[in-house]
Amino acid sequence: MESSKFEASGGQDVSPLRHNTYCHECADLNKRCRMRIKSKVRSFRRNNLYLTYLTIKNIPEIKFALSVLMVILIILLILDLIPWDKSGFLGNVLAEGHGLIFDLIVFGILIVVYDKLIVERRRKIEQYKDEIDILRERKDEEAPFMIEGIIKKLVKLGFNSIDVSKCNLENANLRSLRLNEAKFNSTNLKGANFSFAVLKGADFSWAKLQGAILSDADFTNAIFNHADIQNAKIVNIVATVFRGASFLFADLNGAYFFDNSFCNLDFRHTNLKKATIKCCNFIESDLSFADFEDATIIGSNFLNANLRNANLRNAILKPELEEIQYRGHFLHINKFGGADLTGANLEGAELQQVDFTGANLNSTNLLAAKNLTVEQLSKTKTLYLTKLDSELERQVKEKFRHLFENPEDKKVI
Repeated sequence: MESSKFEASGGQDVSPLRHNTYCHECADLNKRCRMRIKSKVRSFRRNNLYLTYLTIKNIPEIKFALSVLMVILIILLILDLIPWDKSGFLGNVLAEGHGLIFDLIVFGILIVVYDKLIVERRRKIEQYKDEIDILRERKDEEAPFMIEGIIKKLVKLGFNSIDVSKCNLENANLRSLRLNEAKFNSTNLKGANFSFAVLKGADFSWAKLQGAILSDADFTNAIFNHADIQNAKIVNIVATVFRGASFLFADLNGAYFFDNSFCNLDFRHTNLKKATIKCCNFIESDLSFADFEDATIIGSNFLNANLRNANLRNAILKPELEEIQYRGHFLHINKFGGADLTGANLEGAELQQVDFTGANLNSTNLLAAKNLTVEQLSKTKTLYLTKLDSELERQVKEKFRHLFENPEDKKVI
């Protein structure tokens, strides 16, 4: 019998759990598993009931309410047992008393418990806030872990607008936390992990975010003014949201951006030196006086952006060739259509296949620019007072002399 099973299985031993036919060993095993699960469920219920009992026992208001209920119940029971005429007024009062017991038990205790939980929650929140105040000025290695633990406890209590300004949260793991309206002013957040967190309206002014991970988080209306975000990683795998955020005077030296949307944001006077910006959108953003020196910009969109007096000296602007499955290749080029580059410095910049259609290059410095062609410049709005290499300037003037005329004179006419 056993040899026939072995041959039928192709020479391989078959586990009893894989039998299609009825097996006593499998039935016993399943029975033991069901019994074990039932035992765990009973234990879980018993523990929860005991915890509920302890909670009720430790609340004075509930103990008082239960004592009053016991007294009323005894009085009603005695009145029920005594033989007397219950059809009159007192009889009706006694009948109403029975209904009153149910109301006191259900609504009275529930209201007391709810009120107690709310008061207890507020007490814990104030306690944790006091603990943060004590740890606020500590700079030792233990402080970040202690504050991180308190933050997570506050989030569990449903409190998001936490004030951890001037705290030390270096290398803190704040992943997937909801911290709307939180205050991180002047906080040390070097190497902190904010991936998948929700930080709407959070204030990071003057915060130190060097090397922080800001990927796939929601920073809607967040403030990064004067923040130090050098070498930060902002990679959009799912969705990093910066809608309405502000980066005024922020330091993003060496930061890495990939597939992010920075449309209509404030980047005035922002330091973006040596930053890597790949496939990002800066549509209609204010980048005036921003410093992109030695930055690498790949396949990004600056349509209608304000780049007045921006510094792109020696920046590398090049296209990105993306291979899309079943659709072939797609070329992402840097687009500056309609952008205002008045007074911008692009000296020595590499401008391979950059689209300047309708861009304002008034007083722009393009000396020693690499891979810049006559065709690219012919699509611009104006080249008035633009600094170009002599040979390139001569070639453009031969065909498109009108671009070098003062645009203000045209308005007068």
